[in-house]
Amino acid sequence: MEIIIIGGQLILDKKIYTKELLIKNSLLKPLLIPRENSDKPAPKIEKNGDQIIISYNNSAGVQLDLEYQEHLKNLKERYKDKVSGKITIQTNYYATIITIADFTNQDQVVFES
Repeated sequence: MEIIIIGGQLILDKKIYTKELLIKNSLLKPLLIPRENSDKPAPKIEKNGDQIIISYNNSAGVQLDLEYQEHLKNLKERYKDKVSGKITIQTNYYATIITIADFTNQDQVVFES
């Protein structure tokens, strides 16, 4: 089974982004590592005032594990309204399933297939 972030944006408070890069068990770091053996670039990281925007559009995609929904829920629970945006996740098994992880709700991430 292959689970990949294939598009969308994750928007974080700049302080949260910096904190997550420095801590040992970061919830964010796994969302920044592009797939190996890809000719596309890593996800684009942009500063916009007090926010960091991680764009997965036209990037190599990020490989996720089977527990990705729990991982993304934990990120949202930890930082609440300091994390927003929507990302598109593709799951390839016997069929291809596209899921949208919507972080725009203040309290929880919503998964739509």
